[in-house]
Amino acid sequence: MCGPMGCSFCLGMSLFGTIFLSILALLIQNNYQYTGEWYDVKSDNHADLATERKNAVHDLASTAGIYAGFTVLSAGFLVWFAVRPRS
Repeated sequence: MCGPMGCSFCLGMSLFGTIFLSILALLIQNNYQYTGEWYDVKSDNHADLATERKNAVHDLASTAGIYAGFTVLSAGFLVWFAVRPRS
């Protein structure tokens, strides 16, 4: 990591990404009317809407998990910078 300021920035961005993607996954999973409008059901080789929704929720949850990992990593480095001995 580059320092306490970089860790703080990474922590904030990762936390925002985790929250945003989790909310978006919940909205798509609960069939919110303004999400999932990009599915192309007019093509011949499309999957049904339930499968598309399930795949989108899975992908969003996986990505939110990766962001959560970076949140924990950034918070750990931020704590490490706070408790390390000064030389």
